[in-house]
Amino acid sequence: MATPRKPKDQWEKIGRPTKYKKEYCQMLREHMAEGLSYTTFQAVIFVSIETLYTWEKKHPAFLEAKKQGFAAGQMFWEKMGRSGAAGKLQGFQTGAWVFNMKNRFRWKDRQEITMESDVTPWSKIESGDDD
Repeated sequence: MATPRKPKDQWEKIGRPTKYKKEYCQMLREHMAEGLSYTTFQAVIFVSIETLYTWEKKHPAFLEAKKQGFAAGQMFWEKMGRSGAAGKLQGFQTGAWVFNMKNRFRWKDRQEITMESDVTPWSKIESGDDD
């Protein structure tokens, strides 16, 4: 006679137990609020970046903490730029700050290009007229 199957909630888990802890959400927000990157959080808790990406998929609270942390980090850097521009930070390096903002937050210089021409559009040229 066959052995009855265990209910799903009693199955033995296969594989390595997760290192994920709920408190990592708050730790991540605080880490990024100091202007540090998401990627460097792996060094704080000693996991790989792939592990962080896996946690984003499996734990909605962790993904939300990442988004909140990103916004807090951007606020950190923007406040630094405001203080630096106002002369409140001795030794503030404007170029380094701008470079950081362009790379970290996808900032870019806006360039508007306007073109004018005195050439008649092809659609308005009468067919067969060489003049």
